[in-house]
Amino acid sequence: LAKPRRTPELHLSPTKTSIDTDTLKALITHRLQILARYTGEVVLPALSEEKKRASKAGRMLLARARTVLVRDSSLMQASHQLRLAKVLENFQSIRIVYQFRDKLQNIWSRSTASQKELLEALQEWCTQAEATGIETLRRFVQRLKMYVPQEAQ
Repeated sequence: LAKPRRTPELHLSPTKTSIDTDTLKALITHRLQILARYTGEVVLPALSEEKKRASKAGRMLLARARTVLVRDSSLMQASHQLRLAKVLENFQSIRIVYQFRDKLQNIWSRSTASQKELLEALQEWCTQAEATGIETLRRFVQRLKMYVPQEAQ
């Protein structure tokens, strides 16, 4: 298969502290990279924390949860969906970060929404995510606000 030689890079502006149309453009352009970072910076740390606090039975359930937490739910087999449902039912912090990942994906999938509606939805998502009290999610939102589109060359 052909491999891209160059892909657009994700740029950060450390001085930005709010979501604006530039941020929205950068997020839509790099949505797959953003979701990969969300998984690595928010979902997997939440999984590790829950493993530390869980009982033996909970740790056994969580040991096989990584695959289902990372994979898109539309691509899962029925057995994986059942495992995901058990994990989300039993572990609140994992459920919260998983729901926020879905909400973020839903914002991007609104093909008929105007730029203003998408911007408002993203700002609302950020506000709600910061209000959860989950530190990794709060840090992710802070970093999200710094994204800017790649400058034309």
